[in-house]
Amino acid sequence: MGRIILFFLGVILQSVSFATTSNEHAKSGQLLVFVSFSMSKISLQQWATQCQKVGGTLVLRGFKNNSLKETLSAANVIFKDRVEGMIVDPTAFERYAIKTVPAVLVTDQNLVPCNETNCPISRFDVIYGDIGLKYALEKIKNDGELDKNAQIYLERLNA
Repeated sequence: MGRIILFFLGVILQSVSFATTSNEHAKSGQLLVFVSFSMSKISLQQWATQCQKVGGTLVLRGFKNNSLKETLSAANVIFKDRVEGMIVDPTAFERYAIKTVPAVLVTDQNLVPCNETNCPISRFDVIYGDIGLKYALEKIKNDGELDKNAQIYLERLNA
C-alpha cells in the first residue's frame, strides 16, 4: 500500500521525506509535475501513477480551500495508494513561473527549500498541458536542454 507524503515549503506534514539520495536520482535531477485539485480526478490519478513509476513528485500551489485537513482528505480520496510523493510549495510555482497546470518540469538538481535570503532555481525544461508524461518527456528529450535527464525518466517510464 502506498502512502501520501505531503510537504509544505520543505517541512514534513505527514509521513517521511520523498527526497532520494541514490546516485541514479542525483544524476537525473528531479521531475516535478505541477497539478491542482481543480483538475479532473482521472487526470490527477494518471499523473500520480506516472510520477510514482519514475520517481517524480506532484507539486500543489497551496492547500485545498486553505485547509490542511481538506487537502489530506482530497489527496486520500483521489490518490489512494497511487502516489509516493506530493509537495505543497507555492515558491516552486513562483520560481519556475508556472501559471498553468499540468506542467511537467525536469531540473538538473533537486528542489531546495527557500531560506530567508535565497530561493534557488536550478536549470530546467518545462512543458505544459494534459499530454501525458511520456509525450512530455519525449518533447523535453528532443527539444530541451536537459535531454539526458529526460531520457533517464523515459527509461524508468518504459521499464
